[in-house]
Amino acid sequence: LEQLADKVETRRATNRRYRDLLANVPGVEFMPDAPYGRPTNWLTCITLDPAQAPFSRDELIRHLGDYNIESRPTWMPMHLQPQYRVAHCVGGSVAETIFRTGVCLPMFPAPAEDRARIEWALRDLIDAKHA
Repeated sequence: LEQLADKVETRRATNRRYRDLLANVPGVEFMPDAPYGRPTNWLTCITLDPAQAPFSRDELIRHLGDYNIESRPTWMPMHLQPQYRVAHCVGGSVAETIFRTGVCLPMFPAPAEDRARIEWALRDLIDAKHA
């Protein structure tokens, strides 16, 4: 269990670094934490408000990819997946918005130099859009 606790703490620390780095970027929101527990932050997902954020989901993913850093959109809602498009769906607009604007940021247990490279790439995009 100690090994798992270490992994969870690493992910929580990564989440905190992302929150600090993106704190002043307009239109960036992190997935909310439930008030009744403590998240493991196994993933760190953000959404980008198209009316406020200086870059889109696809711009962010493309920019990180230019630095050979993998990120990805949040999961496609089941009702949008081809095999379920004919199935009855109740609601779905919240899931569609999260998919359209959401990004899963890198969360692997990377060495310090890789974490620094990810942070540098994010700062590079933020600075370019604020110039």
